[in-house]
Amino acid sequence: MFDAAADIVSRHKPGVAQIVRLVKDQGCAFDLDVLAAMDVAYHAVLQELQLVDREDAGTLMVAKHIVKLAGQGELDAQRLAEATLRVLSR
Repeated sequence: MFDAAADIVSRHKPGVAQIVRLVKDQGCAFDLDVLAAMDVAYHAVLQELQLVDREDAGTLMVAKHIVKLAGQGELDAQRLAEATLRVLSR
């Protein structure tokens, strides 16, 4: 179920593909609402940091932090983005 849902999300929102790959690689499972929040946070952080290359090491770092925070229970898009920006600004 998760793989099919994640594939649908990544096809319709290509930018979230990096997060979906990380989630699958780490053996995590999130419902579609959480994936959507992660996607919003991911794009907000990329915009704030002016990162456009989705295969850049910086965008991978953003995705990893968002997946980590969501795995720890943070499911709100705004808080995911803010926490990721705080971590990356250190």
